[in-house]
Amino acid sequence: MLVPLNDVPHPEQEEPSLIEQIHAHKVSLLPLRNDQGSYDRHAPPELSTSAQIGDYIQGRTAAWTMHLQRKRAQRKEQRPAPRPRRNVPKARKAPVRKAKR
Repeated sequence: MLVPLNDVPHPEQEEPSLIEQIHAHKVSLLPLRNDQGSYDRHAPPELSTSAQIGDYIQGRTAAWTMHLQRKRAQRKEQRPAPRPRRNVPKARKAPVRKAKR
């Protein structure tokens, strides 16, 4: 089965789609630290083309990924060191004997 192909470019390829606009809005809501170091509301820049929205989403998502990695590393550093295990021999279980019939 062949997939139909269209050689005609989309007439509004530079204009962002509704899905792209929604995705950009959702990414703008991620709680990332701004330049002043606070987590205030973020106002996205002017995004009038599909390429601008793609770059914005990619950059903001990368910042979010880095933020999550830093948080995980901080949690690992804050964990108390595991207590050393004592070498205590395990109790042996008595062998199970089958009843004679």
